[in-house]
Amino acid sequence: MNPFGKAGLVGGAVSAAALGALAGSPSGTVRSPAAVAGEIGTPRRTSG
Repeated sequence: MNPFGKAGLVGGAVSAAALGALAGSPSGTVRSPAAVAGEIGTPRRTSG
């Protein structure tokens, strides 16, 4: 078991979400990248 496996996935999801939030304006476009990052980070949680 690699302890860095989960950490890497979680870190990647968090980074993707942060980058998406920074890249997308907080007016409404941030929802798309956040949803995508959320799906990639947590596949068990379906947003739609």
